[in-house]
Amino acid sequence: MKLILSAHVLVVDPDPQTRHDTGEALRLLGIQRITEVGTLEEASETFAGARVDVAVVTCVGESEGEPPPGQLRQFPAAPGRDLNAPSILLLADPVRGDIRAANAAGYDAVVALPLVARTLYRRIGSLMQRARRQERTRPPVGFPGGPVMLPAAAEAKE
Repeated sequence: MKLILSAHVLVVDPDPQTRHDTGEALRLLGIQRITEVGTLEEASETFAGARVDVAVVTCVGESEGEPPPGQLRQFPAAPGRDLNAPSILLLADPVRGDIRAANAAGYDAVVALPLVARTLYRRIGSLMQRARRQERTRPPVGFPGGPVMLPAAAEAKE
């Protein structure tokens, strides 16, 4: 599990106390590079300035109260989506529809609140392994054995 111990985890939570508690729980489990921010805008700035391996977001864009019956909750877009950084949404009492909505917003996983640090640690590890596997299987740009576009194949044949 060296991979997870060297990870840079971004914790996004508008409440400074729970943000700090989440960061401390991860530090106690061995993750040392943790950045704590309060908004998704600050998270975007952090992604622009440094490599972040995983983002952990507490449901920050939730409207006041519960949605009307029959409607799903709406979630803000996951930070780091365009950089292929995995993100985890921390959500109180998630139901199947909430998980689908979170996945549609770009989150890779949902972890239920109240938070169990060991569960979050395991989820971070599994997402990092999956991201690393995808990186290895992706052919490098300009790789000669990579996929060939049909027009390029026709030109090569002539």
